Amino acid sequence: MAICNLARFAPFLSSQLIIKMKLQNLYSTRYPKKNFEKKQQGFTLLEAIVALVLLSTVGLSLLSWLNSNLISLQRVQAAEQRSTVTRNALEFIDALNPMLQPQGQQTLGNYQLTWQAELVTDARDNIDSYYGTAGFYKVGLYAIHVEIYQQKQLITHFTVRQVGFEQVRKPSLGDF
Repeated sequence: MAICNLARFAPFLSSQLIIKMKLQNLYSTRYPKKNFEKKQQGFTLLEAIVALVLLSTVGLSLLSWLNSNLISLQRVQAAEQRSTVTRNALEFIDALNPMLQPQGQQTLGNYQLTWQAELVTDARDNIDSYYGTAGFYKVGLYAIHVEIYQQKQLITHFTVRQVGFEQVRKPSLGDF
């Protein structure tokens, strides 16, 4: 509003309103309004490229993290499988007498167990602890080499030492 027009309406306006209008008029002549009629709609190309770079960086780092976790999970599962199979094989070997069965194969579920026993010390007669005489058994220490396969692929292998025995004398009535 121009100042000359204010004079016509001066009796009807308050003094504060007149001062405010004068200040607005003064401000608008010193600092002309910029043309904001044209509003921006959407993203600029640079903003879109920056957003895509950030999104792809976050996506790739997340994918890499998931991949490393899946690989770790597979390793843990394979180690747990080997541990379970080894415990089962040890239970089987514990019941085995290597002097009577020095080698062989056995199927345990999906797994094929093979073993080969070799004598570590010479087999000798055991000694009766009460009388100090020769006992009923011949004993020897064996190293048993065990291999475990699944579908003809080696899963694990280990060696265990175990005592083998064979009865060589029969007890008589005087022994008891």
